Amino acid sequence: MKFTNRLIKTKTEMLVANLTPEQNVRLGEIEEQFRQYGLATGACNRSMCEKLLKQVYRNGIPSIRPPKKFIWVDSPLAGAKLAQQLRQEAGEKATVDDALECGFGQHDANWLAYYYFLATELKTKASKRVLPLTELCKHCGWWWPFDNVCIISERPTKMLLDAKNQLHCDDGPAILYPDGFAVYAKHGKVYTPSRRRKIS
Repeated sequence: MKFTNRLIKTKTEMLVANLTPEQNVRLGEIEEQFRQYGLATGACNRSMCEKLLKQVYRNGIPSIRPPKKFIWVDSPLAGAKLAQQLRQEAGEKATVDDALECGFGQHDANWLAYYYFLATELKTKASKRVLPLTELCKHCGWWWPFDNVCIISERPTKMLLDAKNQLHCDDGPAILYPDGFAVYAKHGKVYTPSRRRKIS
């Protein structure tokens, strides 16, 4: 599924370069608002997510008929594994990269904030196509779109940061999902819990 990145990239750069002081303030407010969406924890509003994802399918380029079925999982890892399984059952050669061919829901909030600003404050027509995604990031975890089914992950049950807003926890996972999938990090550096070896 393709959205409008290329369609409005050049126009976006021109518009953002010529913002008024008031518009810059408003952009900062929207960035903070969407940052909070990206940090949200707790159960998803499943009915709202499914409703918005149907709109996302219809707003794709080209428009796609919404899936007949939504499958909920308890973490991005579970979603990636199920997506790989579906591809293999369809006779496709599934790779590790394929597992990340998905929407990141709340974790798309950082770039979606700008499209929301363009659509609602600068009234750019092309960016309005992305509005269902800007709404979706308020409610949804990662998601994997297929023709007849869409896999959706729950959000984390906890997400901990340090004073610099970096993922951090001294004595446990910095991110934890309902099925136990966890990300360990100290001051933004991800590590394996057994050896505290940095992953990135």
